[in-house]
Amino acid sequence: MADKDIFIPVGSAYIYAMPFTGDIPSDVAIETEDNRLGYIEKGATVQYKPTNKTFKDDFGSLSRTVITEEVVTLKASLVAWSSKNLDTFCASGRVTETAGHRTVKIGGLKYASNKLWLFRLMHPDGKYGDVRITIVGTATGGFTLTYKQDTAGNLDLEATAQPSDKDGTLIIYDEEVLGDTVKASGLAVSSAAGSTSGTTKLSVTPTIGSGNSYRYMAGAQNPAVGAVLSAWTAWGGTSDITAATGDILTVAEVNSTGAAVKAGICTVTAKV
Repeated sequence: MADKDIFIPVGSAYIYAMPFTGDIPSDVAIETEDNRLGYIEKGATVQYKPTNKTFKDDFGSLSRTVITEEVVTLKASLVAWSSKNLDTFCASGRVTETAGHRTVKIGGLKYASNKLWLFRLMHPDGKYGDVRITIVGTATGGFTLTYKQDTAGNLDLEATAQPSDKDGTLIIYDEEVLGDTVKASGLAVSSAAGSTSGTTKLSVTPTIGSGNSYRYMAGAQNPAVGAVLSAWTAWGGTSDITAATGDILTVAEVNSTGAAVKAGICTVTAKV
């Protein structure tokens, strides 16, 4: 589990949008130039606002407050944007392209697709780790096209979230934890008496991965995934190991570079 970090978020975010098909794609699939909605000016906000209702008895002896509604709204002002994305801002928007022209038609209730969009804010932070906020919903704030002298024609986005899964999730907040390590696990290691005195025979499951090998170390070790175990003893997976009953051994599965993939611990049973 990662340590708790308390820090001050500083800086803006990049914004992406793509049609929502029922699943949240990988970060690489979301954060592409094709999905870039524009460039934000003066930041973005994601507001979570619950509606609470309090019930009290007539004498004021007991009370209970429950949440009756949850609303999540994403707002951002785009200083740079493309007309190709106007259908993201308007359910009835239709974008067509011909040689040398792009035409956007807006309005007409019969054209309202009401399709869901996945909106992603990516806040880069090289010191504490990037933050990604994802909501699924539709643009509900309308927009204004502005053309004025000495003024950028910003396009404002206001999107209201809808549940992205059966649990009713409205916001997915994902934060990188720099320096956090995942400990290697996943091997079940058992020990039985070896073929000669003072040895043990180990059995390991599941089957080793293609191109991988085993290494072992005395004691209860806790290697991180990716840690290079060059100081550990190589083991072919079948030969007996010298050890005494009651010893602790840690077996690790490593890849071709010697980096830990999985690990497991056992208490030795040796032949007397």
